[in-house]
Amino acid sequence: MKRLPCIILCIALCFAVCTAPAGADVISGDQVLEEGLYVELSAAETAEDESLQENLLLKTRNVLNTRLEAQDYKGYEVYTKGNNICMEIPGIHDLDRIRDLISDGKVEFIDSNGQVVMTGDMIESATYIYSDGDYQVAFSLNEKGTSLFAEITSANIGRKIGIYLDGKLLTEPTVQNPILNGSGVINGIESEERAMAIAGKLKTGPIPLQLKIIKYADVVSLESQTDTAAEESAASSVMTEEDKSQSETSAEETDSIFSPVMTYTEYAAAELETPVTIEAYVQDHQSWWDNKVTVYLQDADGAYFAYEMACSEEDAAKLVPGTKIRVTGYKTEWAGEVEIASGCTFEFVEGAEPWIAEATDVTGILATDELISHMNQFVTVKGAKIAAQADGAAFAYKNTEEKTDDLYFAVDVDGQIYNFCVEFYLRGKDSDVYKAVEGLKVGDVVDLEGFLYWYNGPNLQATGLTVREP
Repeated sequence: MKRLPCIILCIALCFAVCTAPAGADVISGDQVLEEGLYVELSAAETAEDESLQENLLLKTRNVLNTRLEAQDYKGYEVYTKGNNICMEIPGIHDLDRIRDLISDGKVEFIDSNGQVVMTGDMIESATYIYSDGDYQVAFSLNEKGTSLFAEITSANIGRKIGIYLDGKLLTEPTVQNPILNGSGVINGIESEERAMAIAGKLKTGPIPLQLKIIKYADVVSLESQTDTAAEESAASSVMTEEDKSQSETSAEETDSIFSPVMTYTEYAAAELETPVTIEAYVQDHQSWWDNKVTVYLQDADGAYFAYEMACSEEDAAKLVPGTKIRVTGYKTEWAGEVEIASGCTFEFVEGAEPWIAEATDVTGILATDELISHMNQFVTVKGAKIAAQADGAAFAYKNTEEKTDDLYFAVDVDGQIYNFCVEFYLRGKDSDVYKAVEGLKVGDVVDLEGFLYWYNGPNLQATGLTVREP
């Protein structure tokens, strides 16, 4: 498993927003935004090569255009403005929709063993349909995907295959027969709006540039203004992060989709798929890649798992254990694991004293309901006995051919078996814990520590392991 400092502001403003600036690259129409959302987006990372950056901006703009079209928006405009992308979308006032629109769009097909067996780049087309009172998305695969999906479904008769979008489960049907025609349907979607959004993301695939909202205005009234003074006045009314930091208006007075910073208790009580903002301390993180990093966070009251947080490589190097950050995103769940979903953003909390959690011993509560209250915390399990895998070995490689990727092992504690792992992107092949697990024998008694991840039950991601002397 694998984002950039940003505070998203939402201010309800009654003012005119300027139309596309002179020379802007406008995708559709020449309408004046009378009411709706004006949004300016910036890339989390900028390519050094100008022509490459222009190409990525063009592709990203086209992805946004396709997604808007798929959701049946009317009269919208998408245009580039320097290295930024601007959107004017009549008729909506919910920034939540924009955030969903610009999210990654990564699709994964995952088998019952938790392995990614196919990705969304093999989806050729996707369409929203309504059938028998059910909102659905029908998709078709390209030639390569059709062949691969036939192999996958043939090998998984009677087992479930999940389709995930940005880490969230869309559907998990049980395979009844091989699927040879390269098509499928995602059903049970909660609304027409959501089905259209899913179809748009399946159609476009992942967005080329990770985007953050740097300016926006909720336009509730607009008169056409074309003189320079009017445009400058409107433009100056759009608040930026710098404007906000200098403003005497408190955060509580802003009309924001994101709440003020939550305590852990408030975070735990928040509904799934709702916006959250937390402050906590970095305990560890997985490998940075593609301007994303997955971070393990904790404070004195609880722990958080920030999945695929937008982050430049430079900032990832600053995420050392003990560093305090503020994370803004959406609370979600995947196979029981409660986390802050892919697409979350962060900023460093300046001046905070470092804090690193001590490992909590959960050995005595592994079989109790209390254990889940320690989800994602740094914990230790002591005196566990290594149990055999299905083939009799003490551990198993996720990638059995190359003997790399995650390592799986099971432990017996008081007669109960628990499945743990070494997450490859957290502790790689050259780490001490990876090598220690490779040296295990069935029956070894071990003390281990790591992060209490959850995957259909406790699935500790080990960062340290010691074999006790016989």
